[in-house]
Amino acid sequence: DWLHRCISTTRIVWVNLEVSTQKIGKERLNMKNLLLRLWKNEEGQDLTEYALLLVLLTLAAIGSLSTLATAINGVFSKAVTNLNAT
Repeated sequence: DWLHRCISTTRIVWVNLEVSTQKIGKERLNMKNLLLRLWKNEEGQDLTEYALLLVLLTLAAIGSLSTLATAINGVFSKAVTNLNAT
């Protein structure tokens, strides 16, 4: 009886392991197909290029803001100095 239960349990474990392995193999295959389809598909390429262009313009704007802020600060400092002098 004990031996029979051990064999049954072992058989169940092996069957579950085999089914799990098959599922993982199918999921990997599905993921591989998805990645290949995304790599070959060029429909979203324009959107990606526009997004990269937007990021580039945003970085350029952020970079120029510090220079602009310094210039504006200088103008206001001169205005305060001129107002205090009179």
